[in-house]
Amino acid sequence: MKKFSFLFVMLATCITLQAESYGILVNGTTYFAGTLNTGNTSFTEYMVLGVPLKSGDYFQLYDKENAAAWAVALDGASTTGVTLSSDRYNCTADGCYDCYIKLEYAADQLYVGVATGGCSGNTGATIGNIIYYDFDDANLTATVTSEYYDEYTGDVVIPATVNYDGKTYSVTSIGERAFDGCSSLTSVTIPNSVTSIGSYAFSDCSGLTSVTIPNSVTSIGDYAFEACSGLTSVVWNAKNCADFFYNYAPFYYIASQITSFTFGSEVEHIPAYLCYDMKNLTSVTIPNSVTSIGWYAFWGCSGLTSVTIPNSVTSIGSSAFRDCSGLTSVVWNAKNCADFAEYYDRFGGKYYYGPFDDSASQITSFTFGSEVEHIPAYLCYGMENLTSVTIPNSVTSIGSSAFEGCSGLTSVVWNAKNCANFTSSNYAPFYDIASQITSFTFGSEVEHIPAYLCYGMENLTSVTIPNSVTIIEWGAFSGCSGLTSITIGNSVTSIGEYAFRGCSGLTSITIGNSVTSIG
Repeated sequence: MKKFSFLFVMLATCITLQAESYGILVNGTTYFAGTLNTGNTSFTEYMVLGVPLKSGDYFQLYDKENAAAWAVALDGASTTGVTLSSDRYNCTADGCYDCYIKLEYAADQLYVGVATGGCSGNTGATIGNIIYYDFDDANLTATVTSEYYDEYTGDVVIPATVNYDGKTYSVTSIGERAFDGCSSLTSVTIPNSVTSIGSYAFSDCSGLTSVTIPNSVTSIGDYAFEACSGLTSVVWNAKNCADFFYNYAPFYYIASQITSFTFGSEVEHIPAYLCYDMKNLTSVTIPNSVTSIGWYAFWGCSGLTSVTIPNSVTSIGSSAFRDCSGLTSVVWNAKNCADFAEYYDRFGGKYYYGPFDDSASQITSFTFGSEVEHIPAYLCYGMENLTSVTIPNSVTSIGSSAFEGCSGLTSVVWNAKNCANFTSSNYAPFYDIASQITSFTFGSEVEHIPAYLCYGMENLTSVTIPNSVTIIEWGAFSGCSGLTSITIGNSVTSIGEYAFRGCSGLTSITIGNSVTSIG
């Protein structure tokens, strides 16, 4: 590893801070050449051009030793130079031949500008901070580092590449404690080349108010933003960043001050513990690119009142929304999310690995989107204040105990056109709450009533089977002792065995003439 310091110029490449032979080029012609001595703590150089600088002229600093143009961006971004603009560079008089360039270095800032001298002009324009790097020659990569504590100030733009000694290095890492203690740092732009941010990288950067994590980042070290007391806004574009662990998450110590957290449109994985304890977040939008949400990702986000799970999500870690004490409304659009599970501790206590954990009890509204195909096992476990639910037409399967512990649920609207059978009564979605359901309505497009669907709904007093239904499976209404009569329309062709077993109150049943099979 070789360690060097570079001057970063706006959105461009960098120059080595040491004695250098250089030239001043205007519109491609060299007008001055000399040696820039940067070995001192500060310096000032004046270079008389002997040529007027007009608006539209193309200005370059030329590295004679490496035969390459240094990148300069005084009035705008450029990879090799800058076109002068009249509002900053006023040296346009035809007879003005004593204009000169002023280079001044002090406190890790390099100023370049048109100096006054016989014509009006700028006395200097800030170019940027000195940025220090460790170079990996084998992989041609560079890591942003620092020489000492509180190294960087103002607005820092990290380049995607750095040129040194005839080689181009990709900036892939921000090193451990690289910006530690930089209390005067007001903003940092991290390029999409960076894949890792080291531990404590931005610790105690109290002047930072917002940060954007680029798409390319795959890992962030412990406490990366510790003590960033001014940081309130995060834009998270990291496509597949590795999970964090509890109190090592990057925003752990400042979570409560963050009021805005925005996910980019290409994020695929939301890491575990990412938004832990961001209690002042009042809303969050999970984009449709997200396929997985890590465990405890939003634990303690007590300011959230609603959340929408997008169509794209296929897995959610346990307790992802634990202790979200303000959460009352969920929109679930996940088309095929994996099941959640239960487990028993060594004392026989039952627990489950669902996404809402202890937040479930306060949820009063749970809406399934129109493209949901699978409702995961234990999804709505413990939602005791949920009073009604509608199963959409698109649903083809429901995991076991999906609504277990929903002790307030009394009304179900069932629109699922062709939902798969349940293998036994205790795997049916409403098994443990069947006796409290008093209203069960079938939609007009339902074709198949699954086995054991209404098993044990003893307080159902009536049910209407629509003309769209062709099959009533085994045990579908077994134990519905409150039913007194039922009419089966002409569309039904098959009735499974025990479909109405234990319907002790049933005194009248009408069966249509299309039935060809009764179990």
